[in-house]
Amino acid sequence: MNSRFTVILILITAALLAWTYIHHQYQESRQFRLQQLSGLPVYVYMDNAIAMDSLAIELHVNVAEIDSLAKESGREAAEALLREYELGIEPNTLRDYRFPNVMTLFFKASGASFAAREQVLELLRERGVPEADIDSQAAAWGLVKTEIDHLTRRWSNSTLFTALVFFLMFLFARLYLFLAQALTPRDMRATILESIRKSELKKWQSIKLLMIPFLVNVLGYLALAALGLLKPLVDWTFFLVQFISVLAASVIAILLDNTREPGVSGSGPSITVTVPGKSDALDS
Repeated sequence: MNSRFTVILILITAALLAWTYIHHQYQESRQFRLQQLSGLPVYVYMDNAIAMDSLAIELHVNVAEIDSLAKESGREAAEALLREYELGIEPNTLRDYRFPNVMTLFFKASGASFAAREQVLELLRERGVPEADIDSQAAAWGLVKTEIDHLTRRWSNSTLFTALVFFLMFLFARLYLFLAQALTPRDMRATILESIRKSELKKWQSIKLLMIPFLVNVLGYLALAALGLLKPLVDWTFFLVQFISVLAASVIAILLDNTREPGVSGSGPSITVTVPGKSDALDS
């Protein structure tokens, strides 16, 4: 393994690791926005406590993205508000008032929670709960979804651009190694056995450039995640995109190298044949 190949191997590995780190930063930004959903519960107000209990069981069974569900009587909810906001109103003054029961639905910090919230609202409508008795915090949820959609579009565009740049970088690096090997001086002592050895070297270099950076990248990320130094936010889809970029560049580089004319590849010795009466030299 010569120094030229080693340097290129290290650079490709470092580039893959940097690409993974940038993607992890995107996932952290996305997760931060999704965490806001846990602070945006849906409130349902109902007078009938028995109907609320039945509805709570149905929601808990049918909607997996509900993180937790809390039920309070109207009086308990009113007293909690007085204590939390320190309004200076004595709880005893609430005895003569009738408040509806409150069911609070908290959702998981997941992209699936947007669809789950719509599922909950649809189920509430089917059970006859009036729109006026549902506080869905539509504006806050809409804002979070807009931010995440904008972030996702930016990530998609940047990922495609980065994949293209990495593809070109790997392609030209591999072609450079092919060309450097082809221009190595050779003489009449070159044998068929040596040509086979050179071919095997090219094959193993291609395999090493394909597998070593990718394995170091994936295993390094998994090790950091296992040690708790990174949150496990990168999914296998992203690693698949990386591998396809490297594999495509490697295959195209090999195809381009195989299409070079033997006369300019430097792969065989030069023999000069002199024909009587002719001064032309024939290369084989």
